[in-house]
Amino acid sequence: FIGLLGLLHSAYSAAQHKSYLRLIQKDAQYLPNDILLQTLLSLVLAVIGLLQSYGDLKEIRSTAEYSRKTWEVVGNRPSFYTFKDGLTSSVAKSKNAKAALESST
Repeated sequence: FIGLLGLLHSAYSAAQHKSYLRLIQKDAQYLPNDILLQTLLSLVLAVIGLLQSYGDLKEIRSTAEYSRKTWEVVGNRPSFYTFKDGLTSSVAKSKNAKAALESST
């Protein structure tokens, strides 16, 4: 929570610094080092806090999922299936019929 508050404060400080530079009619090149340092420290603190509040991370094992499946299920690749649909055959028939009509006239 403190890390998130620090991030909000650094964003507010950056906006105040930009408005100050606009008042004195100076171009903003970079943010001051104290704002950058506060942003980085707040970010690290927020990430650590979020990871600690989430709890223990579990190990990811791909073999656990595949140990319950048979080889036929694992080796199944539906992207290699080919299907013959009725559309291609009807298109071929219509081309043949059109050619037959043209040749008879």
